[in-house]
Order: sequence, then structure tokens, then C-alpha cells
Amino acid sequence: MRSVILGIAAAMLLFAPAHTEGVTSRIYIVDANLIGKSGTGLWRPTPDDAQTANIALKKYLLGPKRPGAMTNAESWNDLFRQPIGEHLTDYVLQMAGVRKSSHGRFYETDGDGPKQILIAGVCKEEAADMKLDTYKTIVLVADGGKCFFDAVYDLTEDRITYFAIHGMA
Repeated sequence: MRSVILGIAAAMLLFAPAHTEGVTSRIYIVDANLIGKSGTGLWRPTPDDAQTANIALKKYLLGPKRPGAMTNAESWNDLFRQPIGEHLTDYVLQMAGVRKSSHGRFYETDGDGPKQILIAGVCKEEAADMKLDTYKTIVLVADGGKCFFDAVYDLTEDRITYFAIHGMA
């Protein structure tokens, strides 16, 4: 597989040729092709895995705010978690199987780490405006506000272990 980086406005998109499977009208399983990675840790989630990840994501988004002091990024994420959860059906969700690396990072995949599902959320109107083929590409964006988010669902822990809303340009 071949990866191409394409800059659009302030956003950086990662396009990865993909074999896809539509789970619902808004949830797609795609094959991730992370730039510079050999792909040894990549795997393909089942439709049941995708549905379980979707349920865990909604539960996380609608869950209570974190107590205590937060960084600016954590405050930003917490500010929009609930509204995104309440309107999750307005987002296209792309799901790709990755494995957590020995360093604990999902973007440094290796073949032995626990299975995780990388979730890229894109609001439907933005996906349509950008003319993205959500069936074939995974979208990782820098900036874009609450219209774009990333999450990681850990199958072993049965919970969302990472969530980030993109910053404003």
C-alpha cells in the first residue's frame, strides 16, 4: 500500500488506500496505513468490534467530566465531549485496527501489543464538503475544532483509552 500526505487549508490529512467495510451508514472499517510504519501491528476489526467500540465511545463521551485540575488540552476535550456524544450520529466514524506499542503509543504499532481500534471522527457536513471517500481513506487531521476527533478503544480493557478533539487553526 502507498500513503500520500495532502495538506488542505490548516488541516493535514492522511490518505491510506483501504479495503473497507460499511458497518452502518456512518461507521466504516478501514485498513490503516500509518506513514512510515511497516504495518506489522495492524489488524482488521470485525463489525462486532466496531459496534462495541462505538458503544464504548458514546458511553465515554456522555460520561462525567474528569475531576481535578486539567491541562488546557484536557479542558478543551472535556468542553466538547458531551455535545459530540449527544450528536454522535452526525459524525462519520472510521475504525482501523492497531496495536499499542511497547512505548504505549498507538501510532507506533508493533506486532505484539494489545489490540486497539483507532477511531477517526469527522462531522458529516465536513466530510461531504471535503469530498472525502470515507469508504477508502482514514482521516487524521491537525486542527479543525470539534468537527474532527480521534479516539482509541482498547479491546482488552473494553474502554476508550485516548480521546482528543482537534484544535482551532
